Amino acid sequence: MRAARQIQIRTDPRRPSGHASPFLIITMGFLLSILRRTVPFKLNPVRGLVSSGSRPDEWISTEEAPAFDLEPENRKDAIPTGWIYIESKLVRRGARLIARLCVDTGSGFSDAQSFVIPVTRVGRISYIVRLPRNVRNLRLEPLRGEGVVGVDFFHITSISRVEKYLRMFEQVAGDIQKFKGTNQAKKYDLTWMRLLKDPEGAYADCANLRFHSSPPDYASYIAEFDTLHQHDIAAIEQHMASFRRCPLISVLIPAGDASVDRVRLSVQSVIEQVYENWQLCVAAGNSVDAEVISYLKSIPVHEGKVQVAIGRTDCRPTAELNGALEMAVGEFSIVLYPGDLLSPHALYFIGAKLNESIGLDLIYSDEDEISESGVREQAFFKSGWNPDLLLSYDMISHLAAYRTSLVRGVGGFRAKFEGGHDYDLVLRFAKASKPSRIAHISRVLYHRRKIENVARGGICADEDMCRARELALSKYLEDQPGATVSRGNLPGTYRVKYRLPTPAPKVSVIVPTRDGGPLLRKCIQSILHKTNYNNIELIIVDNQSESDETIAYLREMEASGLAKVLAYDFPFNYSSINNFAAKYASGEVLCFLNDDVEAVCCDWLSEMVSHALRPEIGVVGAKLLYPDNFIQHAGVVIGIGGFAGHVHKLYPATHPGYAGRAVLIQNFSAVTGACMVMRRSLFWDLKGFDEKNLPVAFNDVDLCLRVGEAGYRVLWTPYAILYHYESYSRGDDQASSEKRARFQREKDYMIARWRVGDFRDPYYNGNLTLDREDSSLANFPRIAEPWRNLSGI
Repeated sequence: MRAARQIQIRTDPRRPSGHASPFLIITMGFLLSILRRTVPFKLNPVRGLVSSGSRPDEWISTEEAPAFDLEPENRKDAIPTGWIYIESKLVRRGARLIARLCVDTGSGFSDAQSFVIPVTRVGRISYIVRLPRNVRNLRLEPLRGEGVVGVDFFHITSISRVEKYLRMFEQVAGDIQKFKGTNQAKKYDLTWMRLLKDPEGAYADCANLRFHSSPPDYASYIAEFDTLHQHDIAAIEQHMASFRRCPLISVLIPAGDASVDRVRLSVQSVIEQVYENWQLCVAAGNSVDAEVISYLKSIPVHEGKVQVAIGRTDCRPTAELNGALEMAVGEFSIVLYPGDLLSPHALYFIGAKLNESIGLDLIYSDEDEISESGVREQAFFKSGWNPDLLLSYDMISHLAAYRTSLVRGVGGFRAKFEGGHDYDLVLRFAKASKPSRIAHISRVLYHRRKIENVARGGICADEDMCRARELALSKYLEDQPGATVSRGNLPGTYRVKYRLPTPAPKVSVIVPTRDGGPLLRKCIQSILHKTNYNNIELIIVDNQSESDETIAYLREMEASGLAKVLAYDFPFNYSSINNFAAKYASGEVLCFLNDDVEAVCCDWLSEMVSHALRPEIGVVGAKLLYPDNFIQHAGVVIGIGGFAGHVHKLYPATHPGYAGRAVLIQNFSAVTGACMVMRRSLFWDLKGFDEKNLPVAFNDVDLCLRVGEAGYRVLWTPYAILYHYESYSRGDDQASSEKRARFQREKDYMIARWRVGDFRDPYYNGNLTLDREDSSLANFPRIAEPWRNLSGI
């Protein structure tokens, strides 16, 4: 990825990732000429697909599992069976780009006789699989849910076992070279020995590594990565014995109007904790159910660790929580609502984190939902501390362990914000603490009882709760004059707007171009006529344009006085071009804009500048869409695709994304330079873009990482929306050996400079994949298991 052209780290999708030896190519060619039988198929929409009207071979999905029936173009052809090689080209947009091939052997189609077909990010299918001899019909499900799909061709070729192994060997060998020394290679055990011993397994793992393949489901994740066994518990106990200290943790339960069964479940989850230094504080109001009172009185005191207060307050949660807080003597306090459960090692993780890091005030974890039958679902894997996401919704939720003295210091639980009291507390708490004293544990340690009108995370549909949270957020912002709160893009989410000063600061909009032609004109016209920000200095940088149309337009713009046109008469160097233009800029704020970007909403620049002027914000990025209204950029995650990738790429424009994060203001490690806004003074403090080491690729990511390194936050806003036509004014960045070599040098520099192999993006969860941009579950979660590290398990 880079500012001038968005690059995904991948090889040319039209060929295998490695370079086959001449012998291998000759051998394969000979075998293919003898053994191949290729059958082209036509695709007949059979379920959930309607014509888009844009082109004859493009369809819109209207169901969860849209499907084509596959029919040989020549009716005399039979469907190939045995080992086959599938080749196809799909054009897809959607949130879940998982393709499945369904097989009918005489009893109809079923999930049992279907399998995922790996598809590259650009829609190529080149895959080997075995079909049963009695296959009668084939069906293709090109994606799941909402989206658009087009199919250029679909071919199936019968292949011999020899060709199967040759193709597998070529694919895996290429990936071994490409991913040598990376975490991906370690995770998937991509080695020459593995290829020789288990070529089919290595080939399958390469598909998982490189393509849109099916992520694990949550039940499988729990079974493999989140189930405690007896040897784990023994190792945890051994680890706890090495703790320097075991701080007391108080668990506060407000009984409220909960049933006795729900109260019992929650209490039992505390009593069964592996970590033993806990205190249970249960407060039951004056109208609590008699059965609950009877149960609370029967709880064993566990050597004084259980404190129960009955009838001292009313049954409002804030009153009961304050009552429980009065009894708390622990260094940290946790709220546990009736019916919700702590994982057996929840308090152990808190204790381990407190031993690992000194001076923490708040520790929070991931969470999920648990049904009445005990089935866990809807995991909410959270960002690390993300101050601007917190202002969009309650990203902390549960489990949250607060320093008890600070909870009391900020006033405990306030009745004025009943229903939104947890959010009110975390807002006040965050203001009283510091980011360095807040830690996140990427483990599901809290199981929230599934209830109506409350979705995962802090998103809710209950109007009283939404109103209380909005009131709490408005109260939090009282010390920021001009900041206003309104409802966000999803129920239970919020948008904070920051007032621009009067007069608004001058913004220098810098647009590099080379033969931009019609796209450049569209970009400039959208700045001049679709943007409601009045104090703009428009700077166009001409990098050796040759087309008469572009040259004439640049002269026209300069003559009109609407733009300053600078000539950069040197080979393309995105970093140098923008640094060069910034020296001529007189604006207090800089906006770096690609020449193939067009404004969609009129207030995009006002929105971005209002955030860029906040002293704690270093860089602001926008939401960029492809012209067909699917997401191109909604924030950059370090690690996706081997280095960096656009999260939620190809999702529909209005799709909420994972946990609502495609439609909420938040912090990221980086944003794309295709549309980037920052204060000029900070830009020069950081010495601008790195024109020596990163002339073309990754310069935007590098600048953002340096912004974070300097102590500022990178912010992305979904309320600044622009179209990005994915630059036409320069050629393919991988088109020549010289360009490929330059790209590799820049990639190697970034990996060394930022230690990408060890980089844990703080705004992305280790349980989510780095192999895809869809925030699905990782095949190999990057999560802490401190007891395993200790015991060697």
